[in-house]
Order: sequence, then C-alpha cells, then structure tokens
Amino acid sequence: MLRHYQDPYHAKVCRAGFQEKDVQIGTISLHYAEGPDRGPALLLLHAQHMDWFSYGRV
Repeated sequence: MLRHYQDPYHAKVCRAGFQEKDVQIGTISLHYAEGPDRGPALLLLHAQHMDWFSYGRV
C-alpha cells in the first residue's frame, strides 16, 4: 500500500495565511507560496528533499 506523505506542519502553514500560487514565465512554470504581509520580505528557496512545506517550522 502506497501512502501519500503530508508534512505535519502543512495545516499550520495554511492557517497562518500562506497561499500556493502558479505563474507561467515564457516556457517556465513556477509554483510558489506567498505569506501574509506581517513583516519584512523573506525569500526561501527550497532545493532539498521535499517541497516548500519543509520550511513550515521556520
């Protein structure tokens, strides 16, 4: 049986006001998340073993 892994912080990140978005720039498709506007801008680039939810604890 295959199970889909979901980061345990996924629900907390969504409740905090982060939203997933997509943009097409020429032939490039980018999937990103924007957070609530509550402070200075912060850019986190993930290139790790998972997706952007791996920053949930940050």
